[in-house]
Amino acid sequence: MKNTEQKLLFFDIDGTLVGFDGSISDSTWKALDLARENGHLLFLCTGRTRHQIYRNLLDYGFDGIVGSAGGYVEYNGKVLFHQTFGEERLKSILDCFQDTGTGLIFEMKESCVSSTVSEEQFLQVFRSNADISCLRELAAFSKLTNDDHVSPYPQKYAETESILFCESPYRTEEVRRRLSDDIRVEVASFKKPEPWSGEITIASNSKQTGIETILDHLGKSREDVIAFGDGANDIEMLDFAGTAVVMGNAGERIRAYADYVTGRVDEDGIYQALEHLFLIPR
Repeated sequence: MKNTEQKLLFFDIDGTLVGFDGSISDSTWKALDLARENGHLLFLCTGRTRHQIYRNLLDYGFDGIVGSAGGYVEYNGKVLFHQTFGEERLKSILDCFQDTGTGLIFEMKESCVSSTVSEEQFLQVFRSNADISCLRELAAFSKLTNDDHVSPYPQKYAETESILFCESPYRTEEVRRRLSDDIRVEVASFKKPEPWSGEITIASNSKQTGIETILDHLGKSREDVIAFGDGANDIEMLDFAGTAVVMGNAGERIRAYADYVTGRVDEDGIYQALEHLFLIPR
């Protein structure tokens, strides 16, 4: 038995398609191939900017991308939506973290920027999460440009779509309080030190709004959507989707939004889910 009705499958990347060591299992690639052969459309739906997405995922040829947690949307290579922070928002964020020693990465469609000190802070955090011997080869770091002249950032990098922070003296809820209501702050996908690491995006954007942009473009409905995720920035997407699949490595808060909890990212979770939903042959 298989599900013959075309579905739109939206996959988070980190902790869903890709392990935190940067690896994608053979079973995940096979599941994607089989789903595509069965006529389903495949989308990346990530907090990463397009620039940060792993090369092998871009080369695979997904039907579309929701990037920067909804700040960037494309379908078949055509950009449908793109929104950036702008100078004033960026200045307010820098002011929030000034003289706190917080590590910051500024993420844009074509580049990512941090100071050399911030880069090392993030490298240390990622080292504490996984046994990774080649961190600088991962997408988050291999494409990172260092700029130690931070004060001109608002003018130079107004095209920033999202910001990662780590080792902040503020919990995420305190960062939210210090920033304006049009800025969203979520706990980061990497787990330590949590909740003093996070992701900052524009509040009006989310993975849900990115999906809605694609649905409007294709004339599809939310009932056609199957979403796969594991983290805080997946909640709106999971809540919106016709079917929500949560990875086994997700916390209890995220599991509450699941129609189905599958295996971990490193335990064939994607293959199990697609099989369970009859999107690929059993």
